[in-house]
Amino acid sequence: RTEDGGATWKGVNTTGVEILTMGLTTIPGPLTRVATTGVLESSLFSLDGYHFKQSLGAPVTSQDIKYQGGQVTIASANGVCFSTSSGFLYKCKKAPLKNPGTGRYAAAPSKDVVFLTAGTWPSKQSNSTRRDGSQVARLTNDVRVVYEKKVGKEG
Repeated sequence: RTEDGGATWKGVNTTGVEILTMGLTTIPGPLTRVATTGVLESSLFSLDGYHFKQSLGAPVTSQDIKYQGGQVTIASANGVCFSTSSGFLYKCKKAPLKNPGTGRYAAAPSKDVVFLTAGTWPSKQSNSTRRDGSQVARLTNDVRVVYEKKVGKEG
């Protein structure tokens, strides 16, 4: 935590599980309220910006958290989790994903409107070269980029 634009930094007190924090958000208001998320139940909340405690009901793993539409929103592997208690308690809702377990990022401009992205990256690089010399980079199971090498004179 810094209070002088990054010139000096101070540690905070954590009484919850903090294995690998992947994201954090602040909640507007007179108090310095903060909520975090991460891997293996690393979701925490603070009502003063110094003392962090374990959140309840948050997803086991997430990389996306934000305060929008009057609530804290965390994307989970299977849907979206919401907190109206500054990150203390979450209620999760499942989304009908084409590929279960691939939820990544969420946005909720209001309590009723929610967006969720989902997908995975290829497990290995699978670039190849075609007979014509063009290169193919596979981004997902359905998306590929072809780099063509132009040879010859321009008229």
